[in-house]
Amino acid sequence: MHATCQLEEFDVRSLVQGLPQRAVCKIYEEALKQITLEDEITAKVLLGITKNKGNVVSSSLVSNSLESEPEISKQITKETIEGMIRMKDSPFEERGRIRDIISFSFRDPNFQRYILMRNAGLETPPDFLVGKWKLTYGSKEDPQSEIATILANGAYYVDDRHRFNSRNFSSDSSTKVLLYDKVLLDGTVFHRESITLIRQDLLEGHRDGDPKHLLRYERQLQ
Repeated sequence: MHATCQLEEFDVRSLVQGLPQRAVCKIYEEALKQITLEDEITAKVLLGITKNKGNVVSSSLVSNSLESEPEISKQITKETIEGMIRMKDSPFEERGRIRDIISFSFRDPNFQRYILMRNAGLETPPDFLVGKWKLTYGSKEDPQSEIATILANGAYYVDDRHRFNSRNFSSDSSTKVLLYDKVLLDGTVFHRESITLIRQDLLEGHRDGDPKHLLRYERQLQ
């Protein structure tokens, strides 16, 4: 008789978020830092490469997949890929070139799988969270504000700059409370937010675990 193991959603989230600390993953974590140089744009290009289906990657397809990223032009994508291929101990092997298109592949498919898991978003934002917002945050005595834009894929822009990804959503339909992580582009959790849907154009809440750090999202016209 076989024992049945039931995985809870919390267990899966804990596994993904704890990957960088696991000893077996240290070699991949160091390789990730070495190839991205902890640069936001390089990290986003690398993730775009990793999401490409198939064993051989085309720089043209990667460029097309990153068209929604305003700060990453096709030229920047090509230069970034060129730089990563030329690196000493590069994780990529060049397969061929035609004009300005480069085809290449991962030397170690397990590294590709690690990057996907490392950056895995277990869910996408609910529809009511997607859009452009004026975010007022901090204490009542000293509030600050910024313009936040949240895309359907979870990308979180601050004043038109991609700063975070929103990940790991959980909600309570009876209280209309939504919990989610704001994650830096290198995969580090910045903080967790607890927000309540007041109206379709108004969200209120706080940083999870810090009720004095208030959050107020007011929807803006696009």
